[in-house]
Amino acid sequence: MGPISPHIGNLSFLRVLNLRNNSFNQELPQEVGRLHRLEVLALDRNSIGGEILSNISGCSKLTYLHIGHNLLVGEIPAAIGSLLKLKTLIFYNNTLNGSIPHSLGNLSSLEMISLPQNKFSGVIPETLGQLENLDFLSVS
Repeated sequence: MGPISPHIGNLSFLRVLNLRNNSFNQELPQEVGRLHRLEVLALDRNSIGGEILSNISGCSKLTYLHIGHNLLVGEIPAAIGSLLKLKTLIFYNNTLNGSIPHSLGNLSSLEMISLPQNKFSGVIPETLGQLENLDFLSVS
């Protein structure tokens, strides 16, 4: 048990960060947003709290983002909509709230969005209807 070290931001050549099924807790360090070459971020099944990093857009090569089954709160930052290579977005089973950002409609490569077991409100953005590659959407 314990936090993910902020020194993780020093691993500048990292392409895959898979820390799933552990006991990491506290907030995700902002330094993760400095991993500019990161393609896969898998942090599911931990006890990570706090909000989704607002600087996650610094990981511009991400294709896979899975932070499901944690203790995340707050809204999905609109900056997620700038991750143009993203194919898989999974945030299920957290305590996220607010509305699903319209900026997700910018992610033309997106194939999967899994957001169930959160506390979203509002409507599903019409912009998601533009995602021609999207073949899985779960928001229950």
